[in-house]
Amino acid sequence: MLCFYSFASMLQRQHWWSYENLLGSAIYGNVAFWKGLSRVTLAGMGLQVFLSGIAGMLCAFLLPPFRGYGMVQFLVALATSMLWYVFQYQLLFPWLAPLIPTYAVRNLPVVAHLLLGIALSRIPAMYEELVRQHLDDARSQPS
Repeated sequence: MLCFYSFASMLQRQHWWSYENLLGSAIYGNVAFWKGLSRVTLAGMGLQVFLSGIAGMLCAFLLPPFRGYGMVQFLVALATSMLWYVFQYQLLFPWLAPLIPTYAVRNLPVVAHLLLGIALSRIPAMYEELVRQHLDDARSQPS
């Protein structure tokens, strides 16, 4: 999501860290608007990683664990990411950081959360691959 936000900021002829600074306004307030690339940017990046990590954990608990449920996994991941978007931009940010929903580009967070959902739908396949590698390593180890 951070890469997408940075790319979208550059397409709008802004600095790549503009959206990250906007997210940093949750911690630093109005300072985020006149600071350049600074600790405000790092704070915004940290907030995004933290919130996306929570969405990833929720999605991992909701997804069926193994392959064979591809469409279900995809739809659950998209639904989780969209519910997480609604939670963030309708409940959390207006209360915690009102500058974010006010100054965010209208549909940019929606697209970013859709991309998050697509990435989250890969969790079961990645988990299956990790289990397979672990079992292969265990078989190759001498007893």
